[in-house]
Amino acid sequence: EEATGLPPLLLIHGLAQTAWSWAPVARRLRAATRVLAVDLRGHGLSEAPPSGYDLESLAYDLLTVLVAHGFGPDAGGPPAVLAGHGFGAQVAAWTARVQPAAVAGLALVDGGWEELEATTRMDAAEFLRGLAEPPEVLRSMDAYLADRRDWDEASWDADQERAARAAVDEKHTGRVAPAVRRHALAASVRTMFGYHPEAALAEVR
Repeated sequence: EEATGLPPLLLIHGLAQTAWSWAPVARRLRAATRVLAVDLRGHGLSEAPPSGYDLESLAYDLLTVLVAHGFGPDAGGPPAVLAGHGFGAQVAAWTARVQPAAVAGLALVDGGWEELEATTRMDAAEFLRGLAEPPEVLRSMDAYLADRRDWDEASWDADQERAARAAVDEKHTGRVAPAVRRHALAASVRTMFGYHPEAALAEVR
């Protein structure tokens, strides 16, 4: 960031994903500025405490990451641009609300500006049920990867495969299971459906 004058960039993944989902973006932008990608609590390699999946707690998690890397006013460093996808966009917006001086800008990708109940026409419980994978998809890593590749085979590459692998755990039986902890997923979905963009964004510069 010293060479370009650009603010650092913090990348926040979506529901049931990990920091690896941002790998293509991080690779392309790391030559321009300092790029950080996080696993939200309960996701990826982060701890999965029994509580703390509300936006306020998740925002303070992100602010802690920024301070640990020398960014934001509490560290005496520059503010960061926060880029969030889906649920991560909600967390990014809320972080800007909690500590606006730590945030130089927001990029909200596929989330952060809408009320999910209105746009999905589902409540949190229905949405959570819809996230369950069919048993045949979870029978093996090969089956899981084939399912993900078939969504858009033309764009499938090593980055997408690495992100897909990071989102599941391979069991000793060969089956796979979502890596996000069940209680964390349920709590995160409740938080997503409780998000009100006007409350978050009205206070963001």
